Amino acid sequence: MLTLTAAQWNGWLALYLWPFVRILAFVMVAPPFSDSQIPARIKVGLAVVLTLVIAPTLAPPPAIEVGSPAGIWITMIQVMVGVALGFCVRVVFAAIGAAGELISIQMGLGFATLFDSAQTESNMVIGRFLTLTALTAFMAADGHLLLLATLHDVFTTFPVAPGLIEAGGWLERGKAGLLIFSFGLRLALPVIGILLVVNLALAVLSRATAQLNPFAIGLSATLLAGLVLLALVFVSLAPLLTEAVQHSLEIGARALRSASPAE
Repeated sequence: MLTLTAAQWNGWLALYLWPFVRILAFVMVAPPFSDSQIPARIKVGLAVVLTLVIAPTLAPPPAIEVGSPAGIWITMIQVMVGVALGFCVRVVFAAIGAAGELISIQMGLGFATLFDSAQTESNMVIGRFLTLTALTAFMAADGHLLLLATLHDVFTTFPVAPGLIEAGGWLERGKAGLLIFSFGLRLALPVIGILLVVNLALAVLSRATAQLNPFAIGLSATLLAGLVLLALVFVSLAPLLTEAVQHSLEIGARALRSASPAE
């Protein structure tokens, strides 16, 4: 009769449990998997499938019992690593949403808001539209495959072990937020600049022509100019978004690479 020892059971459990915890944390945080409209059972099922595919290709886990204090500590570290990687992706889409809200204000649509189920708050309609367009373009450009490939590579960069990220790694990840939000500003700055010129031209025109109603013409002119500029932004949105996500994930991988095992 086939008999299994407690060490064998623990080895099999550790082989799948710790990668599953990291993958599930990543899926719960990183767009587009983290959308609140996706049922939790689907997210857990996706994490299970990915774990079954990725776990057999990884190095053997450390010989530590899963239920021991060291095993619980490793589990907490996997949660932190998964959340950190997911945050790398989420901050890019947050920057795009912020750029859309700036554009919405300049277009005169700051009053138009709707409820964002992903952020559980009301956002301006242009910001939400730009975020949805970015998600669609990201998926069409196989961005989800980039996320999964990076998730697999990080298991090599930062294997399952009782190690923490050094302070320098967290500092580098914090500085990366400035670079990512500069991407959002770069995306919105041309539209904001041109709309500012349009508003200034309308102000001069209404000052020179007393009969001109700036409220009747100004809103239509800025709205039309904003829609035309948004159409131009959408042309270059997909490559810029893919570049920003890849750059953010590379920074996150470098931060994890600076980890030192703490036995």
